[in-house]
Amino acid sequence: MNRRTFIHAAGATGLSLTSRFGFGTTDPAAAALLNLLEDSPRERIPRELVRLIRRGLRYEDLLSALALAAVRNVQPYPDVGYKYHSVMVLRPVHLTTQHLSSADKWLPIAWATDYFKETQAQERNTDGWRMPTRAAAPVGSAQAARQAVIVALDNWDRDAADAAIVNYTQVARPEEISRCYFRMARATFERSVTKPLPSAMPTCLIELLGSAQAGPILRSIVAALQNSDRDPNPASHDLPPDQPWRQNLQRLREIPRNWKHGRNDPGARAELHAALYRVSEDESGTVVIALLQQGISPEAIWQVLFDTAAELLMHQPGIVPLHAQTTANALYYAYRVCADERTQQLTLLQCAHSLRCSASW
Repeated sequence: MNRRTFIHAAGATGLSLTSRFGFGTTDPAAAALLNLLEDSPRERIPRELVRLIRRGLRYEDLLSALALAAVRNVQPYPDVGYKYHSVMVLRPVHLTTQHLSSADKWLPIAWATDYFKETQAQERNTDGWRMPTRAAAPVGSAQAARQAVIVALDNWDRDAADAAIVNYTQVARPEEISRCYFRMARATFERSVTKPLPSAMPTCLIELLGSAQAGPILRSIVAALQNSDRDPNPASHDLPPDQPWRQNLQRLREIPRNWKHGRNDPGARAELHAALYRVSEDESGTVVIALLQQGISPEAIWQVLFDTAAELLMHQPGIVPLHAQTTANALYYAYRVCADERTQQLTLLQCAHSLRCSASW
């Protein structure tokens, strides 16, 4: 079924975008939709979607079911990218849909559904992975459960992190998980250019889908963040991918307390732009801190980082410069959403380092 046929078949159906989907797998219709996505052959899905859309299927419920199907059937191993993009595309698909005309609003989610079926087939052809069930264990306070997640992530203990996040979702409200998630994920931002991308997913999806989906989504994202690319445990080894992050951790003490209250200086922006092409990768964080010490606002620095990311892609179209943009977007989202000041500072320094690496590619 091509684009024109799909639009013609589904275009008469309205599309509402509510703030909370309210999808639950205990609802028979919701369970049937989830089963359709997980169990039907790929070639059957488009026509089934058209049939359901004509019968009143809500976009929100399709996105909710697709999110659950993707995290339950596609694992972020051995690589966070590739097949796991079927999970990572869901946030940009939703954001894109909000800006499309009524005739085109079903296209991104239909494409994402088809892409999920492709990656699900890849998974089944390798080891047949499916997210295992895990029962929650008795826990004390939400604070204690949250701390267990942080410790497991800091130790890069994937199994302990999986158990801890299951327990945490039983005692914490979705908004609490959203507020602290970037603090939890902070220790994994130093890894590959795709690492920040899954970290932007939970807050967005949990806010949209509600608590019913919090557990499976968070389990999947935590597993993605714990992927150390077949290296030894980063918690007990000083590996090259982790060294810039650790250097930036040490640099945080040099940032002034009033770092958020600066000015937007065109000359300083030009200085940072030039530095991102000139200084070494290790020095990129030092340049950012120097500007903060001079009273340049973080918003002005972010403006340069986004401009440079776009410029890199124009100069050299390809996957690495493209990820310069996606990484900048994900890190800026973390900067805006998280409440932890150290994490905000680290996203700024790590973004500069990521762009300098892309410029050197």
